[in-house]
Amino acid sequence: MKLLFIVWMSMIPLSILGQNNKTFTVTGTIKNHKDKIIYLKENSLEKNINRFADSCTIKSDGSFTLKTLYTDEHLFSLTLSKNSKAGRVCMLVNDTENINVQLNMSNPAENEIRGSVASKDLQDYIVKREGYYTQLEKLEAQKNDPDKLKTKREQLFSNLNIQYTNAIADVSNATVAIYILSSNPELQWEDALATATGLLKKFPDSKELASYIGSLEKGVEKEKELIKFNKDLMGKKAPDFILPDMEGKKVSTGSFKGKYTLVDFWASWCGPCRMENKNVRVLYEQYKNKGFTVVGVSLDENKKAWLKAVRQDKLPWIQLCDFKHFSSEIATFYKINFLPSNLLLAPDGTIVAVNIFGDVLKNKLNEVMR
Repeated sequence: MKLLFIVWMSMIPLSILGQNNKTFTVTGTIKNHKDKIIYLKENSLEKNINRFADSCTIKSDGSFTLKTLYTDEHLFSLTLSKNSKAGRVCMLVNDTENINVQLNMSNPAENEIRGSVASKDLQDYIVKREGYYTQLEKLEAQKNDPDKLKTKREQLFSNLNIQYTNAIADVSNATVAIYILSSNPELQWEDALATATGLLKKFPDSKELASYIGSLEKGVEKEKELIKFNKDLMGKKAPDFILPDMEGKKVSTGSFKGKYTLVDFWASWCGPCRMENKNVRVLYEQYKNKGFTVVGVSLDENKKAWLKAVRQDKLPWIQLCDFKHFSSEIATFYKINFLPSNLLLAPDGTIVAVNIFGDVLKNKLNEVMR
């Protein structure tokens, strides 16, 4: 299972100056915050852009105005940090030249977006999806009958899948469609490619979607190579790697033998990883007292961003990072080219599964933890 965080987040900034530029303006107010500066970040696959387009000081009444030039429609985000996705407060699509937002940091579900149909649709999708994850977390905190919990859990996962399916079927904007595809950590590369290709018939003029399809095609070919490599890993003992934990103490990945261990590769800037963190946290709470643990291996380069994401996602298991990005020795050995990625190790350190997420991971743990 391999997704999709190839979109928007790994691109080299380029100039967007040209003859057909328009001005994209975001005005708004933000309350219940402690930050002084707000940033407008621009992400375009087709234009090969991943940059901070503008920033401004938030006025004493919480108001702000951000502007940038653009030629085509793509994704933007408002963020309170330049270092991490953890500072992101709102996602936007420039389907119109002027957008107004009303932001409440104490309750993001109350954020209001005016003037942009696509941005409003995107916000609604994100809020609903986050709502399902919140329900899952509350469910796992309950001490009810295990069978009833299982039934409720399965219903919530079913609702998540229904939400995704309906969102793709009803989507009215290509940029929103790309985000929805990218936000599903259970989606196979080939399935994503087939869906995106079908959407191109609906949005034939979208340069962003066409570029996304090109990236997916490359991803499919790379995954074929990776599948063969991963098959060869099955049944073999995982080698030990030494990585520093959050306090800088060196920890061996082999020191967790005796339990089923999920080695979870992620990063603070990886949207699907952050969503999958919620799934893993639910499963961790369910099985942590039954011989299961998780070892997080971050491919972050910025320690502050990594630590902030760990705190924000409330990850209780051990976290390791050497800040070498995809050049980390463990990432190179396992040919980790995309995130999220993971390995499930048996108590003796044998690799029993590779890159399983969501329902597939849940079902595998149900099988081995009996």
